[in-house]
Amino acid sequence: MSSLSRRACYKCGNVGHYAEVCSSAERLCYNCKQPGHESNGCPLPRTTEAKQCYHCQGLGHVQADCPTLRLSGTGTSGRCYNCGQPGHLAVRRAPANPLTFDLPA
Repeated sequence: MSSLSRRACYKCGNVGHYAEVCSSAERLCYNCKQPGHESNGCPLPRTTEAKQCYHCQGLGHVQADCPTLRLSGTGTSGRCYNCGQPGHLAVRRAPANPLTFDLPA
């Protein structure tokens, strides 16, 4: 099974494609998985259970904090979950991409 077929699209939550090519008209909240708002405006408390790592598919953390990457010494050299390209994470891409965002400090 390819890594693409295991990963859910960051925009719609369906598997088999990346957010960059998603045809869904509406994004789902990363926190509660509901449409109509994004995670920074979610009315529900933030949950760690909602986080899914796009490197190891583990729950409770994101790729930037993946313990597998840290233990292997590869840092954040995984693939971007928006475009699927290696060498960057979506939160570190150039702001010209409308599917990326900056995390609060």
